[in-house]
Order: sequence, then C-alpha cells, then structure tokens
Amino acid sequence: MLTRPNPRLDTNYIAHPVYPWTVSLRNDLFRTGTTVDLNVDYSFGEGENLQYSVLTGLYSPLAVKTSLYVSYGALKLGFGFVIGKKGAAKSNSFSLLRPAYGLNFQYFSIKGFPEITFFNQEGSSGDPYIPNYDAILHTISADTYYAFNNKRYIYNATYTAYHLQKKSAGSFLLTGKYQYGDLRLPLDDASTLLSNEGVGRYRTHQFSLGFGYGFNWVPYHRDATDEDPSTLRNFTANITFVPMVVVSNRMFYTKYTYLDTEVFQVNEGDTFRLWGGMGFDMIARCALCYTFGRYSLGATFNYNRFSMIGTDQYSPLEGEISTETMTNRFYDWSTSLRFDYRF
Repeated sequence: MLTRPNPRLDTNYIAHPVYPWTVSLRNDLFRTGTTVDLNVDYSFGEGENLQYSVLTGLYSPLAVKTSLYVSYGALKLGFGFVIGKKGAAKSNSFSLLRPAYGLNFQYFSIKGFPEITFFNQEGSSGDPYIPNYDAILHTISADTYYAFNNKRYIYNATYTAYHLQKKSAGSFLLTGKYQYGDLRLPLDDASTLLSNEGVGRYRTHQFSLGFGYGFNWVPYHRDATDEDPSTLRNFTANITFVPMVVVSNRMFYTKYTYLDTEVFQVNEGDTFRLWGGMGFDMIARCALCYTFGRYSLGATFNYNRFSMIGTDQYSPLEGEISTETMTNRFYDWSTSLRFDYRF
C-alpha cells in the first residue's frame, strides 16, 4: 500500500517514484501563539453596567527549528527541535500522503512568559502585566484531504518529492481539520489570576470542513535518460488555498481561587464549557521544489489559523448579571528549506 505504483495515475502527468526511502533535513523559521480576549459586561442596579476586557497572549518569538524526517513510500515521520532556549518549543509529526488522499498529524508545544493586558470601559489600557513564571501552550492538529483530480495532480509533489509532477495540473480539494489547544497560565503568581478574572486554563476543540484548490505549475521537467537516475530534472511550484467552515466549537475554561496567598496554594478550580457558533478559518500553503537525480531542494510557506468565540452568563449576586464573552485564537506560520535524499 505504501510503495506500489498506482495504475490509475496518468504517467504523462505524474512520474512513479523509483526509490521507496527518503531522508529529509528541514530548517524552519516559524512563529506560533495564541490570544484569549475576555470581555465582561457586568450589569447591576437599574441600567447600570460595567464593561471591561482582558487580553491574554502567549507567543513564541521568531525562532529557528531543525527537523529530521524519514519516509517510506507515502508514510512520513518527523521530529523537530528549536535552536535556542532549551525546552521552549517542541514538535512531532506524522503524515500519510497518497495521490488521492492524505492525513497529517502534528503536535506542538511552547513555553514562555504570557502577556496580560487590561482594557477599561473607555477602551484604554496600561502596560501589559508579564509574570515571571512560564505559561505552557499545547496544540494538536489533524487534517485530511481528498484531491478530486487525483489521476493527474499530486498534492505532495512539492512537500515530500516522492512523486513528481511532470506537467502542470490542479485539483479541487475537500478537507477536514481538527484542532485542539490547551493554554495553562502560571498559578504560582497571584497577580496572574487576579488580572485574568481567576481564569488559569483554556482548552478548545474545533472541527472544520473546507473546499479549496491546489495547483502544481511545472515549468521544467526532463526524464532520466538511458536508465541513469542522475539525469532526472524537475522544477515544480505549488499554491494551495482552502477556506474552512467551522462546524463545531467548544471551549473549556477553569477558574481558580487561592486558599493560601502566602504559598499561592489554589483550589482545584471550577471548569465551565462554552459552545461557539460557526466561523471561518483557512489553510494557505505555497512551495517550490527542484529535483536532480536522487536529490531535491524545497522551500515551503504554511499558514494555519483557527478561532473560537463563546459567551457565558451567570448571576454572582441577586439582581446582578455578568456576561462573559471569550474569543480564543490560535495561529502558526512557518517558512522552511528542505533537502531530500532518496534511496
């Protein structure tokens, strides 16, 4: 299943791979992060209300990540680490990329100081509060695709260089995506919770469906001559854009109170669930790949984004109503250079 040639492929457009194994070394320049915008509308008395918001953000600085991937046919495994602060970011990935369909799974985590900014009713804010304790963000994403023109179009031609696109072709793409995010703020600092309405943890789950288009442009291709694989030459450029419609949104947030302010001991926390409505996100990718013999060089740009909006309302005291609206956004983008060797 992983290596045998697909007889349905049009060999005028797609070259069957000769070597099953590929080792890839990739270097990424990337940034990732999340923001949570908590808006509070507190009503009390007759026509009296108080409105304010708290913006919490955790971002990785512009960083460099080195990754090693090993592929056997359509199966690819990879491990990456960030050059710089030890343990600041980690990622692992798993991919199964076939001509007609594919599945990509990725885990990512970053650690750093969060930024918490308070906005009053007039919309003005002071300097952001930055605690001296690390917050941790974990994200898991899984996306799948189906290429309708899978006889003449290879989605992974520029991303793995396993199959080669010999002539320009495109295809409509049907995609599905799942995103999970878990942001944990430091509980060792009382000011963190006090400035964030007692919320110390956010978790989100999101399912989305998309319909878009991918196109491979091949300005140059030369088949290997006289069964000499070193004479193979190919240059392919890809652009993919897929708008996504969010069909399911859930957020869980946990509020804490301190039992002992001297040692900052907190209670177990109360967890609340918010349901978000439909929304729109997107997947955008573009890539270049030049193949010469058993080797190839590639460059890729990826951008992913998803957001969640939910509203909760409760009565802290009789006759008073507090309405809290949370907007949670996750994003990541990267540009990468890749070197492949097939054997």
